[in-house]
Formats: sequence, structure tokens, C-alpha cells
Amino acid sequence: MPLLTVSGPKFFVRAEGSGRHVNKVRRTRLKTKDVKQAIQHAQLVCYGYEDDPACRVAWDRVEEISSAFARQRERELITERCEEDELSCREYDV
Repeated sequence: MPLLTVSGPKFFVRAEGSGRHVNKVRRTRLKTKDVKQAIQHAQLVCYGYEDDPACRVAWDRVEEISSAFARQRERELITERCEEDELSCREYDV
């Protein structure tokens, strides 16, 4: 089973299957702690080396993790809303 990891905060994606056929993708649940750790890591990497490529990569990682966290939170809110009121989650073709 291939395992792709991003160093720093734990953000794992595990693809089950082989070759080009991937059956499932599971992701660990992100927490605000993960975003804060990524920010702290970027600040440490960039301290005194703001023009360094490693600094840009660290801040790109912060952006990716924070946007993934925002998408995850949005999905959770939609799921909660749909559990409370099924009618509000219906989609119609017009």
C-alpha cells in the first residue's frame, strides 16, 4: 500500500489499490493544532531567510493545510445541517 506523507504536521493520504486503479482514499482528520504547527514551522524556517526557497515551500504547505482544514470544516457543517434538516440539503435539477 503506497503511503504519501507531508513532513511537519501529520497529514497522511493512504491510497488503497495498485497501479492506476485506486479504490479508496482515506485522510486523517485535520485539527487547528495542525495548522498552528505548520505556521510555527514556516516561521522557524523563514526566520532570517525570507527569500529562501525553503521558506516559500513552508508557507505553501501552510496554505495547503489551512485550505484543506477549511474544506473539511465546511463538509462537517454541511453534514451537521443535513442531519438536522434533510429538506435543506436536497438538490434539484432545473
